Amino acid sequence: MTRVSVCVATVRPTTLGATIAAILRQTWTDWELIVVGQGDADPLSRAVEEASGGDARVRYLHADRYGLSAARNVALRSASGDIFACTDDDCEARPDWLAVVTACFDADPGLGLVGGSLLAPRPAKRWVPSSCLSVTPAEVIHDTAITPPPAPPGFSCVGGNLVLRREAAERTGRFDELLGAGARFLSGEDTDYLHRLEEAGVKMMSTPRSVVFHTYGRRYGWRQMPRYWHGQGTGHGALCAKLTLRGDPRGSDEISNLIRKYLTQWMGTREPGRLPRAREIEMGRALSDPIRLASALSTYRRCLREYRIDGEGLLRPRAAPAPQHP
Repeated sequence: MTRVSVCVATVRPTTLGATIAAILRQTWTDWELIVVGQGDADPLSRAVEEASGGDARVRYLHADRYGLSAARNVALRSASGDIFACTDDDCEARPDWLAVVTACFDADPGLGLVGGSLLAPRPAKRWVPSSCLSVTPAEVIHDTAITPPPAPPGFSCVGGNLVLRREAAERTGRFDELLGAGARFLSGEDTDYLHRLEEAGVKMMSTPRSVVFHTYGRRYGWRQMPRYWHGQGTGHGALCAKLTLRGDPRGSDEISNLIRKYLTQWMGTREPGRLPRAREIEMGRALSDPIRLASALSTYRRCLREYRIDGEGLLRPRAAPAPQHP
């Protein structure tokens, strides 16, 4: 059997047990689970011990540095499997998750990545604003050796359900530790990794048959939502800046399209018998769009001004100019 190393980066002891229990229920049994904790180690390690029930395939590591990407890099360095599977500590994988993705890799030895569905729960609080990432991709191959980027319609992959062949991860390198939850730019680490997989010529696939439930991923309330929208915007801006810094026109094009889309949504166009689009926008979107756009634009400009791309394809601060002495 193909050995799978499952990575879960965690800061949430309250939901971590459900994530671990879902891996223990997998029909594919040749796996190891590497839980990488950040923050207070005691409640996290206790949650791992209680949920694992002594299963030797589950182990806990602690990362001194914060950030989702940093934790995934810790797990990747210690993984022993041929396949590296990522999910999050607010998710529960369907029992056939690992069986489905290993079958995809077995059917195509040239495949380097499988991305799948991340399914959000229905809102539990009807009149409270909320948001939860949810993705259902098409069954599609993305192979840059045949068709250059961008990815074909329907292709999608997010970090909560991202599975790599070891060779593809070694060819592409580390996750960018300035991107993702807990890092300087609060999202976008998964999309950035897809861009770098493209650049490395890795063949990729998405399938709705690989299912992870985003059980505890919904965020509620006016206090949490602005932070969530800001995080989306900073990640989007940093992603576009990385593309621009690499000479990829998709970066500046995406920023232009972002501005155009938001202006269209807000100003709208008059049609016979129809009100302008701006008057149809829901309250949540009316608040979220400006925050996302402002965060994306400011981050994009900041990255172009203050950062560079190193030889691994990672963001690095530009060296400060030496002080000038008279």
